[in-house]
Amino acid sequence: MALGKELGCLFVECSAKTRENVERCFEELALKIMEVPSLLEEGSNIKRNILKQKPENQPPQSGGCCS
Repeated sequence: MALGKELGCLFVECSAKTRENVERCFEELALKIMEVPSLLEEGSNIKRNILKQKPENQPPQSGGCCS
């Protein structure tokens, strides 16, 4: 964490095993990316799309290309 602060990097401790702070990590990273003006300049190939995750308790839909 000290190295991240020294370099001015975003640092979030998370665990894929326990899922602790994983969502927070992605949210903070996405917000930081959107704050970088050079990534959002007109003519950039990057598109600003916001995707909302489906609730975990929602049953999978059938009839897709892989069913």
